[in-house]
Amino acid sequence: MPTDKEIYQSASVLIRRHGDGAGFHATMRADTMLEAGDLDVLAVWKRIIRAVDEQQSIEVEGQTH
Repeated sequence: MPTDKEIYQSASVLIRRHGDGAGFHATMRADTMLEAGDLDVLAVWKRIIRAVDEQQSIEVEGQTH
């Protein structure tokens, strides 16, 4: 099972590669794991989704308009 640090690093990579689409990309991967019946990897992707959402919400809060 990946550590929290590894989960947040994975989320950061997804955000850099996919920008605002990072959450969508992670969700698609999670759906693929669900369809394949790989519940262990599904659980990892769910953690990554939460980390992406958290990091993106922090980025939005830090922006000034």
